Amino acid sequence: MKSHGRLSFLGILALLVTGYVIVAPAIKAADPAAATHSEEVSQLLSEAKAEAFELRHDAMHMETFTRHRRLSWKSHAAQLTLIKEHVNQTGKLLTKLQNLREAAAPWQQQAIDQIEPLLKQMAANTTAAIEHINATKSEIWPTSYNDYLVANYETSKKLAALIGDFVDYEEAAEKLESLSQKLVIAER
Repeated sequence: MKSHGRLSFLGILALLVTGYVIVAPAIKAADPAAATHSEEVSQLLSEAKAEAFELRHDAMHMETFTRHRRLSWKSHAAQLTLIKEHVNQTGKLLTKLQNLREAAAPWQQQAIDQIEPLLKQMAANTTAAIEHINATKSEIWPTSYNDYLVANYETSKKLAALIGDFVDYEEAAEKLESLSQKLVIAER
């Protein structure tokens, strides 16, 4: 299991076993209506994670085009269309998340706030690449065009990792909460 520099689930469990009880922050809100919204935010974040991973895959594939000069502008346009569709779908999910932001848990609000600038960057780079293809069709190899493709791939990796980390955080926190309710460990 990767911990990405944070305390891993096994590390948290080890702390529990050593005689210290850790109280995890509550994932669910006390207000039932807020809890419902928080659960809806969790579901939307899971959907955004799936979309972000598809976006990362398509952007990675597109980035490889910078090394294959024989591909036609039509191949580029088709791949950019896939990326645009994922960006737009993720944008729709972000809009729903933003509409639920006030009822979301603080960590969910943080996720929503951090997704937006990365998605805007992806949209801007994708739009610029599409505009370049539409304007020049035969000349798709200038440095600026390749820069958009590389930047999109790098940004898509950050976006997928960010959303994935927040979804993983919730799963780990829920697991920790469940374990803390099961385990009663006396302090030594």
